[in-house]
Amino acid sequence: MTPKKITIEQPKKEQTKPLIFEYAHSRVTRQISMSAKTADAPGRYVAWAAAAADADEQNAMTLTMTKCSVSSFSATRSSKSLSTKKPTKVARV
Repeated sequence: MTPKKITIEQPKKEQTKPLIFEYAHSRVTRQISMSAKTADAPGRYVAWAAAAADADEQNAMTLTMTKCSVSSFSATRSSKSLSTKKPTKVARV
């Protein structure tokens, strides 16, 4: 029987608040129109996150939209990748 290999890792930090409150950011105002159905999910998340962190809902909305935007656009590394090429068609299943 071979002995078990013991690995020593740094203990994981316990998450005590929603992840959107982990970082401070500067603010720029942008206005985005979307359907009511699309706005429903972030609206519910913002209400929950603000309550969970005892924070202002406007701050929670700003941080939520920042996190969503960064996640959505992280694959776009530069404006060069946003070329004028026609988008490829995606088959719907």
